[in-house]
Amino acid sequence: MYIIRSEIVLKILREAYSNLGMEIEFKEYPILRSTHYAHTGSVDGEIFKVNGVDKKYPNLIKIPVPLDTLELMVLTRKNSPLQATWPSLHRASIGYFRGIFFIERQIETQNITNAKTLETNEQLIKMVSLGRLEAGLIARITGVMLLQKNPANNVMLHKHPIAATPVYHYLNKKHADLVPQLTEILHRMKENGRMKEIRRSVLKQHLGTSF
Repeated sequence: MYIIRSEIVLKILREAYSNLGMEIEFKEYPILRSTHYAHTGSVDGEIFKVNGVDKKYPNLIKIPVPLDTLELMVLTRKNSPLQATWPSLHRASIGYFRGIFFIERQIETQNITNAKTLETNEQLIKMVSLGRLEAGLIARITGVMLLQKNPANNVMLHKHPIAATPVYHYLNKKHADLVPQLTEILHRMKENGRMKEIRRSVLKQHLGTSF
């Protein structure tokens, strides 16, 4: 799901850690397993998660500088009367990729009771295309990427996000000594526009647009 966003954040973090004379190694795991490994210290941290993960996993420390923004989009068939609003989705059958903390929190907060978890975003697009689901919830970058690679002529992403949240880098508490230094470096990269520059470059490379 996070191939492009992972590349954006990973490039930002590699540059930040290089300022500390450190190299980082990225290991890919299923979403829930990666958070568990970071919490137990089997790996050193999570490259990015949304705000609040440290409340559920107290061994994780958030680096308090947002690295990117996750925009949650509504996916429907082109002839659907549904709108990209929570009231419009309340009675619709909805699908989403399992294990995404931000989506699950939104569904709970908005009291959506008819949502179904799916194993892949490709499956989500297919089920919306076939009319087996009325709508899907998907991150904007992921939705754009998948619809470019595997066009479904009767499926569309709505123009405006239904929700959005910043994402942050998390470290296991055994690396608490790095937090102040990383915070300072990432804050500087954000203020001088370096983060935006990296983001634009990666998006243009993969999608032909920087949004």
